[in-house]
Amino acid sequence: MAKKDVRTLRKIYHSDQRMTVKDHSDYRKKLIKELEKHFNRFIRHRDCPCECISCDEIIAYDTADAGHFWRVHYSSLRFDERNVNAQCRGCNNWKSGNENEYRLGMVAKYGEEVVTELDTNRNNSWTWDIDWLEEKIDHYKNENT
Repeated sequence: MAKKDVRTLRKIYHSDQRMTVKDHSDYRKKLIKELEKHFNRFIRHRDCPCECISCDEIIAYDTADAGHFWRVHYSSLRFDERNVNAQCRGCNNWKSGNENEYRLGMVAKYGEEVVTELDTNRNNSWTWDIDWLEEKIDHYKNENT
């Protein structure tokens, strides 16, 4: 059986049809990917052109990554705008986030209190439900237009 695309799954979810557990899981995964695309685009638009948060290299929108201070597997912070900042690809990819310098950049940008809050909240469990994901996708789509 062919995989269902996100539009088909969205129609099933918002209709009176019952959604299978697999379809529900697939739809949620696709929404997370779609949100990540729009969220990362928002971060680059918000920050660029700018200096990399880790190394002060001047970066433009098309050469920037949306680098996470606490990595994406910390689900409670994955889509926290304070946790994600424009970062050069060298720091984000080849230097594994350049973590020590990133922390210094975070303190300079947001203050020690916010960095401590992110440190404290990183292990909070968080599960994104479909309605929240759809709402955030719409929000960041609108922010990017």
